[in-house]
Amino acid sequence: QQQQLQQQRPVEVWVCGISGATAEEMVEQVDSGSFIDVMKRTGQGLRRILQEQEPFHLALIMAGTNDLANFDGAEDIADNIQKLHDICHEVALRTMALAIPPSRFACVEKSFGKYHKTVNALLEMRANATNGLATFVDTGSLIPWA
Repeated sequence: QQQQLQQQRPVEVWVCGISGATAEEMVEQVDSGSFIDVMKRTGQGLRRILQEQEPFHLALIMAGTNDLANFDGAEDIADNIQKLHDICHEVALRTMALAIPPSRFACVEKSFGKYHKTVNALLEMRANATNGLATFVDTGSLIPWA
């Protein structure tokens, strides 16, 4: 086992964080070569990234926080996030569905907290229905809101 730990494999991590975008906007921009976020940084749409930057072995997708803030419907948020996963699954890329992390507002305001939990429950249910293509990660259990 010690020998296995000593054998290191190089890992490349490619990040495309789009600040301020909703999952709906990310879906609308999947083929975009130039997606400008609220911080004036330029990124690309997901499908475009997968085509131009391949190969990838795993995609971690965290989206929906801004959709929650807009009070979009829970099903609509989950549908849009699922579309992002589906784009990856179309090219046999496995995904991790990262739960929308907790926030102070979700912890203090009970109705918003329930709404937040509903979206995450939908994400978990959908990930579990992908026959191993997606895995749900409860980010709140990893890094709880204090």
